[in-house]
Amino acid sequence: MSGLGKLLIKPPKYDEARMTFEELVQIEGLIYEAFTVITEDGYHLTVKHIKTKGLKPGSPVVFFQHGLFSSSDTWIHGLSISPAIRAANAGYDVWLGNNRGTQYSR
Repeated sequence: MSGLGKLLIKPPKYDEARMTFEELVQIEGLIYEAFTVITEDGYHLTVKHIKTKGLKPGSPVVFFQHGLFSSSDTWIHGLSISPAIRAANAGYDVWLGNNRGTQYSR
């Protein structure tokens, strides 16, 4: 392997695969909330909310929705380089939805 390959590979600081959504968000110093939304037909969906401690009222809102066979976790893996955490750190009020069939829905 060339020296370049060694430079690009660095071990992860945290074992993200074994951590909960809340633990991952808290590592980044963000506030985490979870809300249960009940649909008209009685299905329970979890909507997650992350924000910085100093988020001002009226800040712009961004909503992330995952694709098929995924969950809201998709948007926070990679921690500080993930789309949701970068948006929160940039001053957005971040909301993350979950489809039916995820571990966050019943």
